[in-house]
Amino acid sequence: MSGATTPKETRFEGAGVSPGIALGKVHVVRDEFDEVVRYPIASSQVPDEIGRFETALIQTRMQILEMQQRIAESIGAKDAAIFDAHLLVVEDRTLIDEVLRKLETDLCNVEWVFQEVATRYAETLNKIDDPYLRERALDIQDVTKRVIRNLQGKAPKTFIPLDEPHILVTHNLTPSDTASIDRANVLGIATDLGSRTSHTAILARSLNIPAIVGLHDITAKLETGQQVLLDGNDGWLILDPMPETLAQYAKIESRRARVTAQLKELRETTSTTRDGRHIVLSANIELPEDVDAVKANGAEGIGLYRTEFLYLNRPTLPTEEEQYRTYRKVAERVCPEPLLIRTFDLGGDKFAPGTVDHGDELNPLL
Repeated sequence: MSGATTPKETRFEGAGVSPGIALGKVHVVRDEFDEVVRYPIASSQVPDEIGRFETALIQTRMQILEMQQRIAESIGAKDAAIFDAHLLVVEDRTLIDEVLRKLETDLCNVEWVFQEVATRYAETLNKIDDPYLRERALDIQDVTKRVIRNLQGKAPKTFIPLDEPHILVTHNLTPSDTASIDRANVLGIATDLGSRTSHTAILARSLNIPAIVGLHDITAKLETGQQVLLDGNDGWLILDPMPETLAQYAKIESRRARVTAQLKELRETTSTTRDGRHIVLSANIELPEDVDAVKANGAEGIGLYRTEFLYLNRPTLPTEEEQYRTYRKVAERVCPEPLLIRTFDLGGDKFAPGTVDHGDELNPLL
């Protein structure tokens, strides 16, 4: 028919990193960079700039610890450990010492100096052909933004809370971003950057949110309010999906629902082999609150109870009585099933209170 147009869907391919299918309107969040203005300072002002830098680092460290605690309580200690890399950035002596040296030689405001040094570090890591090290570059960028906002006296950036379900489309989702999104209304996640081993992928899987990363410039191609279908299994983001596409994915979801129902029935059965041998399937937990999920998922007791949470993010070591009460509470809840406790696993990446010099911990510049 003359003048008539046939609607077509548009497909974007990325890496599916968290399985599941989501359908809804997108909410596009584009990066807004805080402008850092360079201005000269006198040599007599250097101590004041060092003081501001010290305060900003301490403030940043406290914010990271707070986010880490929030993630530990809502998702688990394993995912909260992602923030350990952020803490290492604000405590990195090499980076801090270079900022102090440049502050003395360049005689300009510390925001500018810190941004220059941290950006160079991130760019160097970003050029290395190793996905793990490239993720560390993103850690540095995330912490850099936070330190600069603290130096500028600004509150930490947060996602605008939306009171309706949506698919979040953003340049990159950092651990800090994840701690601030309204996860109850996020149907799916799509990002320009990221890989299968990125923080976005790890956290999305823990949250059971379908996700696609590595879509390159998807934030420039979509606008808030557009309808998309997100396939976190195969990595397709489909704009304005056709009726046949929706029907195809409806069948996929129906099959998945049937498999889930069958697995739920299997979960309640005894794990015994055909020759009569019983296999014990137990759970791993990280927090006392995880006990609810043990029986809900058909586990027979707890085979590994990680207890580092008793030692982390607190000013004092736990007393013997506190440990006893915590362990007993969990044991009573899983009774008569067994409970195996790993007392602690502290080392180079995790520090307990009392095992470090608190003077240096509170003052990174000393």
